[in-house]
Amino acid sequence: MSQEQYVVDYSGEFPHAILAQGKGNDFIALFRLNEALFQNGKKAHYELLHRWLREPCVDEDDQSWSLVMGTERTYLPSTDVEPLLQRLKSEEVEIFDHFNVS
Repeated sequence: MSQEQYVVDYSGEFPHAILAQGKGNDFIALFRLNEALFQNGKKAHYELLHRWLREPCVDEDDQSWSLVMGTERTYLPSTDVEPLLQRLKSEEVEIFDHFNVS
């Protein structure tokens, strides 16, 4: 029997993140960079932090986000993040619907 995975909001633990959420054994946080970087010939204004975790995310107080087995950082141009930011203005957003971490 599989256990349903819920999205856990960890934004309170990451006040500088646009979004910080966990689902199952994955954690994703999105940050705006202070200075743009060049990634693959494109100007990147955002950092997407993905951590795969030792323990699944269950609730916002569990601190599963800190039990890190591995980390990946991706730098994104505004065009990749703009659809998420537009939705964020008017509704709750699950970051996992916008970025594939598998």
